Amino acid sequence: MFIWVVSLLIIIWLIRTPIVETNALQEVDVETKSFETIAKFEGYSSTPYFDGKHWSCGYWMKCSETTIWITKEKSEWYVRQRIWFIRDRFDLYKYDDNLEVALISFTYNLGHPPEGYEWFIKHWYINALKNRIRQYVYAGDKKLRWLEKRRLYETQLF
Repeated sequence: MFIWVVSLLIIIWLIRTPIVETNALQEVDVETKSFETIAKFEGYSSTPYFDGKHWSCGYWMKCSETTIWITKEKSEWYVRQRIWFIRDRFDLYKYDDNLEVALISFTYNLGHPPEGYEWFIKHWYINALKNRIRQYVYAGDKKLRWLEKRRLYETQLF
């Protein structure tokens, strides 16, 4: 009887192990894809620049006019910390990976996800969510072409 129990436990362990490893790999993929998307649209600057509201450096992180310590590695670490925070704060783990990457990129850029996004997803109004996201292309009263490109890219992810 003991041998049967041990054998059953080993079989269960062998069956479940790849599932756990696969989920761990997917987590890394979402983080990496999110970072790559953010880096693509934010760009990197080793020196501070004024972006209309405040001084920025690295991959669009707030800094002062005299910041000199930011390196690509430090800025990447900062972005990845923000990605983790965004995922946890808005519980984005429950969504499809590509949708999650799009929401992370959007939230990183604006500081909040699109208004009503949970309702749209819950009721399967994905095209309506895409249209909602594509509306966020203005800085003040000015429509920005690079924001249009970013929103198009984000909505094409899901």
